[in-house]
Amino acid sequence: MTLQDNEPRCLAYLTAPLINKMPDWCPKRDTCARHLSIRTDMHISKPVEFRVCMLGKTDKHIEAQHNAGDKPPQVGLD
Repeated sequence: MTLQDNEPRCLAYLTAPLINKMPDWCPKRDTCARHLSIRTDMHISKPVEFRVCMLGKTDKHIEAQHNAGDKPPQVGLD
């Protein structure tokens, strides 16, 4: 899954990560193209933000589009 170069990618954090504590994750991260594209984009120069949407909202959410033959994305540890 890829986005246009100018679209910011999202780490899907609800809060900034702290040392020795896992961050709280955005509830839409498993279906958001901004987050899922980080796993497949090969260019480090693309913009990445801790959270693209306003806190408490999903105003910048882009629903992930999958091809018919694609497997659903595998989610990491929560």
